[in-house]
Amino acid sequence: MANWVNKYHDLIRSGHKKHILLSDPDGLLNYTGLVDKLNESGYELISAASELEVRLHFELTVRYSVKKYILVGPSGYDPPPDILQFCTPHRIGLVQIFPNLDPGVLRGVSFDLLYKLFNLKVYEKLGTKETQNLVMKFSSLDDIAGLPELLQVNFYEKIDKNNESRLKIVLEQLAEQFEEIEDEFEQWFVIIKVIAEAKLRTLTCKDSELTKRYYELEQKLNSRFQLYLDNYYAGLFSLSGIRKPVVVSRILEYLKAQKPSKKALIVLDGMNYWQWLAISDDLRKSGFSFSAKTTMSYIPSITAWSRQAIFKGSKPDLNENNSKEKQLFHQFWGDCGLSSYQIKFQKFGVGNEFIPDNIPEDVHILGLVCNDLDEMMHGTIMGDIQLLSSTIQWADKCNISGIVGALRERGFKVFLTTDHGNIEATGIGNLKSKDKAGSITRSKRFLDFANDVLRDGYIEQNRNLEIGVNGTSIYLKNKDAFEQEGVRVVTHGGSHFFEVLIPFIEIEGI
Repeated sequence: MANWVNKYHDLIRSGHKKHILLSDPDGLLNYTGLVDKLNESGYELISAASELEVRLHFELTVRYSVKKYILVGPSGYDPPPDILQFCTPHRIGLVQIFPNLDPGVLRGVSFDLLYKLFNLKVYEKLGTKETQNLVMKFSSLDDIAGLPELLQVNFYEKIDKNNESRLKIVLEQLAEQFEEIEDEFEQWFVIIKVIAEAKLRTLTCKDSELTKRYYELEQKLNSRFQLYLDNYYAGLFSLSGIRKPVVVSRILEYLKAQKPSKKALIVLDGMNYWQWLAISDDLRKSGFSFSAKTTMSYIPSITAWSRQAIFKGSKPDLNENNSKEKQLFHQFWGDCGLSSYQIKFQKFGVGNEFIPDNIPEDVHILGLVCNDLDEMMHGTIMGDIQLLSSTIQWADKCNISGIVGALRERGFKVFLTTDHGNIEATGIGNLKSKDKAGSITRSKRFLDFANDVLRDGYIEQNRNLEIGVNGTSIYLKNKDAFEQEGVRVVTHGGSHFFEVLIPFIEIEGI
């Protein structure tokens, strides 16, 4: 899948002069993904609100600089000849990136939606109505919330109410995106939102043919995702988290780079992406806006290591569990220069109410963990349908929107994520006694052996299983489980995309 920012980047570089004088009529520079791309190419951006500011920035910063600058001028700015001697003028808006779509409809839609629309083969110029229909077809549930009010109303009144009709559209989306998959994490960060909606709608779908189509497509996508992980996952840990936390071990680095001095991180243990879509309705109904992003859990996707990675701010110690996460959280922020009284870590849940009023005023960094969803998931005996019902009930009872609102009132920038997702898996047979004895830690999708010899012996004797390896541990890649044959369980520990691709939410306002 191509990214529209690459086309924008090519247009920017089409001139022969070092600096760029840019007109940004549609506010495309509001997308951090685009700004990141330009920064990576060595450009520094300066915005000028008036002709006078353009002149001042040009004379004081740009004219004799050895750096490359993009100087963004005000609307309608006509540059004089002396500035054009040093700067290539560019006007780049939606018309240049999406020549066959109505720019008025696209203005302000999400980055992910632009990403999907750019890969469509639109050969004829579409009018306003046709572009609106295309936008609604290819929007995920998170994208819809950011659309103009008219489109939101149309979606909820004409499309959302017909579950099967919308599911059919989403499955068409996924089928088209599957054909365009390349090996970029950004693609999977977009796809997970679409397939999460498809899964959510499939759980209440009454059309058996659509349900069958969904599960066939899920299997194909997961097989492709496993190939991506095999080739690229290990390299993701070297990426900086300053602009985006691609893996959970970079979440604290991302928080550290954010400007607000008071930050709160809420970790809902064991929440997969389709559960987030169900929970997010509570935040929307309370009037909150948020940026729904994606990160990746540590693999194997077990709490002991993935949650440790979050609060340690680096790869987990595989000889440790998450029992020291509070200590690790304090250590990370202490190393950043904060005093211990400015850092607070706390667990909460339905049976352990969190009271924001009890947070001291001098606390600047707050870490909150809720284990309810993970415990609820492990107690599920009737599969994902039961988990969906329980998740909706929990969201109402736990009052996440109330917690978020109270934290914002106390000046906190709020982030919400999880350590891993979960899947409904099917038992392939219980572990044999010798395998139980050989593994020092185990779950229904993960085994950790005392040494490499025991690990390799297990792999050799179970060549029929789709297994991944990390150190002395093995994990399942598909939807199998170490459980009595045929028994359905909701669990985690493997590398299925619903276990690995997880929400990272940035609350923006109300």
